[in-house]
Amino acid sequence: MAPTALRPARPRAPVDSEHERRRRARGAPALHRTAAIHRALRVGLLGASLSAGPGASQLVAQTLGAASGGTPRTIQLSGWLESEMRLFPQAGLYPTQDRVYPAVGGEMRLAGTLAQQEHRWTVTGFARGDLNDRHRSHVEIREASWTWQPADWQLRAGMLMEFWGVTESNRLVDVVNQRDQREAPDVDAKLGQPGVVWTGPAAGGTLEVLALTYHRPRAFSLGHARFRPPPTFVPTPLYESAAGRHRVDWAGRWSTRARALDVGLSHFWGTSREPEFRPDSAPQPRYAVMHQTGLDAQLTLGALLLKAEAIRRNAARNTVGAVTMGGEYVLGNVAGTGGDVVVFAELTLDERRARTLTGLDRDLFLAARWNANDEAGTELTVGGTLDLARGANVVRLQGSRRWSGSWRAVGEAHLIGGQRAPEFGYSMRRDSFVRAAVARHF
Repeated sequence: MAPTALRPARPRAPVDSEHERRRRARGAPALHRTAAIHRALRVGLLGASLSAGPGASQLVAQTLGAASGGTPRTIQLSGWLESEMRLFPQAGLYPTQDRVYPAVGGEMRLAGTLAQQEHRWTVTGFARGDLNDRHRSHVEIREASWTWQPADWQLRAGMLMEFWGVTESNRLVDVVNQRDQREAPDVDAKLGQPGVVWTGPAAGGTLEVLALTYHRPRAFSLGHARFRPPPTFVPTPLYESAAGRHRVDWAGRWSTRARALDVGLSHFWGTSREPEFRPDSAPQPRYAVMHQTGLDAQLTLGALLLKAEAIRRNAARNTVGAVTMGGEYVLGNVAGTGGDVVVFAELTLDERRARTLTGLDRDLFLAARWNANDEAGTELTVGGTLDLARGANVVRLQGSRRWSGSWRAVGEAHLIGGQRAPEFGYSMRRDSFVRAAVARHF
């Protein structure tokens, strides 16, 4: 999973969204979870500072050089390397599955500017090597884009990485990039998306218009992997569009800020990033052409954030709706210790019910994260999601701590219970696991 970082704000201060921080990290202008297995696992919070990439902590950029003269040029390098071990207490459903999975991984990011920052470029590469799961071993260019910003608008092209939405447990409106299911069961990691995006001011806010030139099918775990579909799974994707992967998709998002309220309106027209599976045949991913209109909103009230995302989707002559709503609250300097506690609560309602790959259809997500605010960056998170209709649940615990300026240790446990057919997570009912990792950031 791609490392992310949830940094709660101090009480009485606005809490900045993770999506907005990532936009700024790219240099873009500021902008005003199948079966229950993916329930808690998909959560950005729980896949955040405690995620499979301890690279969740902020990376320290290193200036490699600058050109002399009147045209400053800088190149910055940052990244992380990790070694991890995943242990599954229960034997898998299939004889090819193992119980111990040692692996290494890393991410490297190069970013540079030219012509007094009128031109910017970013390249982010990721690699994972799993000794017992060759399907999880892969190399991926997650972002490789060039940005030209001559005025108050910008044009960005290449391999794009977009982040839309505000909620933690279920990113309904975030539909531009394909998910990478090989990296972790929460499917929080993304694949780069080829395309072009124009961003500029419009109607008192910011408008993004995207042309997406190639569809990347979802990569599923296979072979010796855990969190995999059944052996009858057919990995070759089927497309509704005659153009297949080469159909040009279109998307747009308008966002604005009105005092304490941030609002975004979006629309996507193109091949869905989320595959569908027919119940009357061997599981095979099918990608329909869809129209999806989305709304995301965040209201900041001191230490309290209220969040909501809602979508209306039409695909394969079927129209469905979904909403995720809730909030987070920051408790500062708990019991005079100097540490903060952030409490999260969200509810998801989805008309697709068991057909949603995230498993989030009638689900309540609750979590709390303690940040000691000490020199070692000690953090502890506990949380989970409960299916209010079927009782399926996932509980996740995770903690991390630095022992120097560049080394971090992470431990986590995923406890999966109550899985029932026909949800996709039923095939992962024996995949509870614990994980330990050590990472070095540079």
